[in-house]
Amino acid sequence: MTTLANRPKTALLVIDVQNGVVGGAHERDAVVANVGSLIEKAR
Repeated sequence: MTTLANRPKTALLVIDVQNGVVGGAHERDAVVANVGSLIEKAR
């Protein structure tokens, strides 16, 4: 994974990841897990 040098000026925007929205998505569980992983790494 790439490390961002200017991290205070970056943001991760996650919009509406809920069961009703991603419930029928292809590989939903993997997508939700990846979003969670990105959120943890962005903190």
